Amino acid sequence: MARVTTRRSLLASAAVALTPALAACAQREATPRGEAVPTVAALRSGVKITLLNDANQAATPLIEGVLTDWKTKQPGISVEWLRPGGQVNLTAMVAAGTPPDLFSVDQNGFAALAKSGDALALDPYLRRDKLDLADYFPASLDMGKLEGRQHGLPRAFNCGVLYTNLSHFEASGITPPPDQWGGARWGWAEFLDATRRLSIQGASHEDSRFGADLLGGIGFFWAFAYANGGALFNADMTATRIAEPPIVETVQFLADLIHRHRTNPTPEVKAKLGDRDIFFRGQATMQLIGASNVNLYQAIDQFKWDWRPLPAGKAGAKNWGGGNTFGLAGKSQLREEAWTFFKHLTSQASVTAMASQYFPARRSSLQAFLDAEAKAGRPPANRQMVVAAMQNAVVRPNHPRYAEVQTILDEELGTLWKQGGAVQAAADAAKRRIDPILQAK
Repeated sequence: MARVTTRRSLLASAAVALTPALAACAQREATPRGEAVPTVAALRSGVKITLLNDANQAATPLIEGVLTDWKTKQPGISVEWLRPGGQVNLTAMVAAGTPPDLFSVDQNGFAALAKSGDALALDPYLRRDKLDLADYFPASLDMGKLEGRQHGLPRAFNCGVLYTNLSHFEASGITPPPDQWGGARWGWAEFLDATRRLSIQGASHEDSRFGADLLGGIGFFWAFAYANGGALFNADMTATRIAEPPIVETVQFLADLIHRHRTNPTPEVKAKLGDRDIFFRGQATMQLIGASNVNLYQAIDQFKWDWRPLPAGKAGAKNWGGGNTFGLAGKSQLREEAWTFFKHLTSQASVTAMASQYFPARRSSLQAFLDAEAKAGRPPANRQMVVAAMQNAVVRPNHPRYAEVQTILDEELGTLWKQGGAVQAAADAAKRRIDPILQAK
């Protein structure tokens, strides 16, 4: 942390020497919302901005390419790429008063940063520079919103699809799910019927087959809740609606798949069979997992598989959406320079360049990625379906204390997935615990 503090001290000293013309960034003009719109200031040369962003081995060269492209366009502004590890983490840096100028963070962490002002509200800059966000899938923008204001733009956006073993359908003589989202009749009744006909109850879980595997996390549960007309919060986010009929019916449907029909593994059985191995070995026919995981499935050659849409509920064919968001530090001392790099980082060209590892939230970048996959001959064949899946995605509303809500949901619903029980009682218990969190100031 001493290195970061020293860098900030040097930058603060350098700022004293700014000319009056460069100090124009302090000037403001009124907007219809009453917010201050920063006037365009000349970019300072010879400064360094910081980017905190994690990356796996495959993503590293892609980000480096984006940074190289930036260097050719803005050689006077360098970017120091920091990766989380040890004391170099967003929480510690914010607490120390030395936040990175830009950062990526998951949705749970983002809302708290937006509420505290540590993630800058971008609306004034978006209006000033007339940035058109129409290229983004609507739900992806919701990840970076809090109380109606845009505090970030998506680094990556993910949604659910059914990875489907078509060989199982063919061998069983069952019509597979339709190719297209909202196509031929494919509702909860048809989904349940297919899972029952495809499941095989063996002497043990090792020689059993499950028609479905939906236990990919709480986000996957919400896909069914949204399709049944459910919502997580009320309009002003002071209470949860988990105990209302649409969600109670959803939980009952999913719990019945596990414990009554036995067409979906329990969490314990799934853990024994393996998170993805259960599909790879042909022990689950339809697995609900994020589309961004596709590269992990492309090596499958022992059976025919493809993407298929989620079943439609009372409210239609809905989907879950989620991912990570890029934010700009509210306390950045290099705000104009950081904002300029932020625009570069989230531009169509940069998002397209990183698409193979950061599933793109931009329509144009997603299409470019899908076209490249088709040209390379990589599965799935039904890859274009993901466009409709992302268009129908719903992102849960942001709340600064959502992480606590998530813990309660994991505990109360997790018990139902593990052993069954009274669904309404579990939903009521969750509501009693969640509402005080939402209502706390």
